[in-house]
Amino acid sequence: MKLGAAARGVRTYPHTICRKISHISNRAESHDLAENETVKEPAGLHISGQKAGILPAMSKYLGRDLRDLLQFLLRPSPATVGTSVVLAVGLAVIFTAGFTAGLMIITVASIWAIGAWLVSPVLQKKKPQPIISQKPKVIEKYRIARRSYLFWRWSVPSLFALLPVAFLVGHLWGKTAPPAPPVSAALILPTMGCEVGVLPIHLPPASTINVIRLSPGVLKGNPKFPTVGVFEHVGSSPIRSRDWPSKNEGRYMTDTERRKVIAADGIPLPYFLKCDMTNNGNVTLEETIATLLVDTTENETTERHRYKVSFDPLLAAHSFQFYLVPVCSEGVLPSLVQWDDDPRQAMVHVLGEEQSRKVSLRIEKRASPFDLFLMSGVSLFVWNDIKNCSGW
Repeated sequence: MKLGAAARGVRTYPHTICRKISHISNRAESHDLAENETVKEPAGLHISGQKAGILPAMSKYLGRDLRDLLQFLLRPSPATVGTSVVLAVGLAVIFTAGFTAGLMIITVASIWAIGAWLVSPVLQKKKPQPIISQKPKVIEKYRIARRSYLFWRWSVPSLFALLPVAFLVGHLWGKTAPPAPPVSAALILPTMGCEVGVLPIHLPPASTINVIRLSPGVLKGNPKFPTVGVFEHVGSSPIRSRDWPSKNEGRYMTDTERRKVIAADGIPLPYFLKCDMTNNGNVTLEETIATLLVDTTENETTERHRYKVSFDPLLAAHSFQFYLVPVCSEGVLPSLVQWDDDPRQAMVHVLGEEQSRKVSLRIEKRASPFDLFLMSGVSLFVWNDIKNCSGW
């Protein structure tokens, strides 16, 4: 058991006891002050979890870093590469995404280039040094050097500053200027040309011809198949030529049959029309529809029938060749076959357009006037599959 100083016989002086009491009293006062008052804390110390001195230090270092970054970007190599890339991006944005965004990017590139030029070593070398001597030659030389320096200092920035201004003026001018006329107008000129030939038609080896056999059943078509055209494809063997029509398709009239047809006001002839539909325009015709006229005479009454003939797509400066072959030898016989009379017109559908349009159908003028029509549509050849023509 520990004894106090008095119990151990140690002498305690009064002034020592007073000093201890004073020390204890000062500690109590300091504790009360910490509880009731807020002590002002010096800068740079962390009190109550707040960082009073960090922000000024961060601002100082951030400003220095930004200054270093700006100095790096204004150096010759980064400025040359950077402004070129930013300018290219601005041009791409103008012509693809939008004018406003692209103009802003080009403006940034121009400002960057101007700043880099003003602090560039090339310009600094052109800057004349201050002179001390007052000699006239020295002063004149200094003035010339200063004028050259000022010229280079402001001419290059002026060019960069004019770049976004030029794009803006061009954009505004394009909005106010009248629309430019089309470079070339669409020229639509379908042309029909025919010439008379005599049966049979000779086909070289590995060749094909397009034929319209002039009968009501062919020209009217089949209502169940509206997309089927009136053209028949007749071909030859890959190694042999042939004459069409041949014995496989029918036979020629006998003298008795010919006299009978003539007595019925028909003149059987072995003729056909070889025609070309040509696109002489500068656009592609997706479809061309021409009107074929067939006149028939029955009981001394002449009637005109109109049939729409649709042609396959025609590229510019291309032709489609076909044959008009009479096949009627009995029944109601055609007396005249020709293409649409005056005004001769065709319905065309230009590739890329929504609506068809009616245009003039030009007829080529060839050597014989009989190249435009057949004076008789009666066939001298008797076909196996088509004999009696009726129901025009």
